[in-house]
Amino acid sequence: VEGIINGHDATEGQFPHMAYLQASSGRCSYVCGGALLTKKHIMTAAHCVAMHRTGNIKVALGVTDFHNKPSMQQRNVEHIKVHSEYKGGRRKSLKNWYRS
Repeated sequence: VEGIINGHDATEGQFPHMAYLQASSGRCSYVCGGALLTKKHIMTAAHCVAMHRTGNIKVALGVTDFHNKPSMQQRNVEHIKVHSEYKGGRRKSLKNWYRS
């Protein structure tokens, strides 16, 4: 992995609970990681996408090679639940994502 010092490519199935999240609005696009908690629940940092609506957020699972689209499972976000103590910024920034 070019952008990570001493990084190594992941093998297929090595991180089965890792989720790739992309939020976009207008000209801006943000990428974050998340953790698959259940078949329908993903947790990530709230500050990554606090200003986005569910329709602007995509989730991909099983990603090991972005050039190999068939390896991905892509889903839309249906509901977002923000931690009651999250006030913006990076403090208390966990957010639950609900995917279809």
